Amino acid sequence: AFPGRLDPAQSLDAVALGTVADVVPLHGENRAIVRAGLQRLNQAPGAGCAALLAVAGISGPVTAEHLAFQLGPRINAAGRMEDAMLALELLMSDNRESADPLAQRLQDQNAQRQQLTAEIVREAKLQVEELDNAAAVIVMGAASWPLGVLGLAASRLVEEFYRPTFVFNTDGDEWRGSARSIEGFHLVDCLHDCAPLLHRFGGHAMAAGLTVRSSRFAELKGCLEAYAAARLNGDAFSRPVRIEASAAFADLKPSLHHEIQMLSPFGIGNREPLLLSREAEIVRTETFGADRRHLRLHLRDRTASAEAIAFDKGAAAPHLPAGRRLDVVYALQCDRWDGLDRLRLHLRDLRPAAQPALVLAGV
Repeated sequence: AFPGRLDPAQSLDAVALGTVADVVPLHGENRAIVRAGLQRLNQAPGAGCAALLAVAGISGPVTAEHLAFQLGPRINAAGRMEDAMLALELLMSDNRESADPLAQRLQDQNAQRQQLTAEIVREAKLQVEELDNAAAVIVMGAASWPLGVLGLAASRLVEEFYRPTFVFNTDGDEWRGSARSIEGFHLVDCLHDCAPLLHRFGGHAMAAGLTVRSSRFAELKGCLEAYAAARLNGDAFSRPVRIEASAAFADLKPSLHHEIQMLSPFGIGNREPLLLSREAEIVRTETFGADRRHLRLHLRDRTASAEAIAFDKGAAAPHLPAGRRLDVVYALQCDRWDGLDRLRLHLRDLRPAAQPALVLAGV
């Protein structure tokens, strides 16, 4: 038996977390549920969610982005690294005394999950570098790659190379894999085409799982590559960036952020509006975070200054010297610091000013 009993009204924080973590489209009743759950998370979260917020270091207003990229991965780490029941116990805890140790275990497992995923991605990138640049799909595996993080690794590779990606654990006679896709390439349709070579498979357009006998892997790889090559061309590998409006830095005010937030929560099915500012000059470039993996730019245009950040893009810093002018695409963020509202640009892409192609996504 688990401590506590589920009360629908009191459990909206956990319901919102599950809805976002399961990548459910945020429109209709789902959007209403997540909005109500975020209100509870910000006002009176349950013991389990409060403990999770604490270990994640989230003290400001909780958003759907926090659920997707900070709380969700910690909940999912339980099933990937140990036992999913640990996450259930946490969410059903009715006091911090029992919840805090469980949240810390999830925190530790998430750190382990991040390390394993990073190791797979490093090894996979070495294999990708050996592929033909014209390859339409990434198919690879290793016996040492843990099953629990294959999907995460595939997602990271899609983010890095923007190709449909199939990643396998190649231990034993049955090789289990996880796949992630890009816009316009339906994974299950692809797998149906290669079904005679598969032991089993399932999923949806953007994510799938599959199992192949080791003796059929080479044939499967050829089938996947042929299917992708016949349906994807150069344009398909350009990551789309949808911009809602142009803005000068002087236009970026807390009131604008408030108006944008009236459309929240943002996520699958309800994209966060992106803004474009042109001819921004780099004043200073910095990296921050563990291993200096994140990027911070201090920018100014003809009207005002702004601070911009891009997660996992620290490698771009040497290419962004002071004085360079950029067009930047971003989501507007607002943090409260010492009682004052501080606006920041969450960079989604950038390009040299007046150039036709956005470049940050490929760094």
